[in-house]
Amino acid sequence: MNSIVDEERTDAAKGLGREDPAEVIALVRGILEDSDHLPIKRDAVSAIAYTRSDLALDALLELSVDLECEPELRAQATEGLGYVIQFKSRGHPRYEEISDALIARLGDSEALVHVWAIQALGVAFVKKAKPALVPLAFDDRAAVDDKCWGTVRDEARAALY
Repeated sequence: MNSIVDEERTDAAKGLGREDPAEVIALVRGILEDSDHLPIKRDAVSAIAYTRSDLALDALLELSVDLECEPELRAQATEGLGYVIQFKSRGHPRYEEISDALIARLGDSEALVHVWAIQALGVAFVKKAKPALVPLAFDDRAAVDDKCWGTVRDEARAALY
């Protein structure tokens, strides 16, 4: 169960999504540089996705591969990519670019990034991800230390169906 503080932080991130994307991204970059509190940093990355802008996609693409970021932040950026394109799916002007990036995130060293990439691929109905997802659905038993997820294999199976 989320605490009230967690819910309020999430609401704040959603509220920032209604603001100017450039200002939100600048604010988030400052938070990422200055804060040591991972939940705040994670929710700040979410705020970028809530702007649903091209600037957001650029920032999320960059963060999702930044190996100097904590895995949780790369995972959050990866989830954000899926969030931005899921509403238009194949009709999104950057669908191919983002779907290719999500498939590439399956090669990240962290299982948490994998499950968020898998989830995003599933909700955005990325059919070309099937060849990458099938082996994960059979073989990847990596567990994710997060209350929302089981194994990479379980998530890959769900995304395929």
